Amino acid sequence: MRRLTFLLPVLFFLTFAVARAQPATDLGTVEVGVSSATLPIRVTGSPAEIDKLANFAFETHGRYRRVTSGELFQMRFTAVSGNRVQVDVVRGGTTILSRAVAGTSLRHALLKAADVAVEATSGGLKGFFASELTFISSQSGATEVHTSDLFFGGVRQITRDRASAMSPRWSPDGNRILYTSFHRSTAAAIYQIDLTTMQR
Repeated sequence: MRRLTFLLPVLFFLTFAVARAQPATDLGTVEVGVSSATLPIRVTGSPAEIDKLANFAFETHGRYRRVTSGELFQMRFTAVSGNRVQVDVVRGGTTILSRAVAGTSLRHALLKAADVAVEATSGGLKGFFASELTFISSQSGATEVHTSDLFFGGVRQITRDRASAMSPRWSPDGNRILYTSFHRSTAAAIYQIDLTTMQR
């Protein structure tokens, strides 16, 4: 939470954000319904930073309701080594899930583990906590393309052009970002950055 609060000034300059998605798939007709049913859960984690982020993530989900007693899913997230988080889910004394999940950082591993917990408890609903955002921020003095996790942690500045950049979008495979910029001329052009090689 402290990190999110620290980054709030960045949000004032946030002009666009989109979630990094899986490769594009035709879903056909999608019917959307509203359900007031939520799943009661208790979330704990260790160390304290894991506990805080896990609880914050599930507070934002909408499918879950944190409670302290009764028939509920107990979700426990524990840092085990390096960039790995152990997730254990128990309901009524029965272990539903016990798995170690690796990520690029401890924070990323936790968000991936939370997605695994969502899939194990929600009847097949996919998790979205490990998604990434791309957005424009002018905190450096110029509008530049950035990425972050869903909760604005691990913010990474992608461009350093000191030119007006706008409208970043993820490529369908999630490996590149396309954006508009005045980087090399007074006319706008569309650029693509490969996030593996950082080549434009």
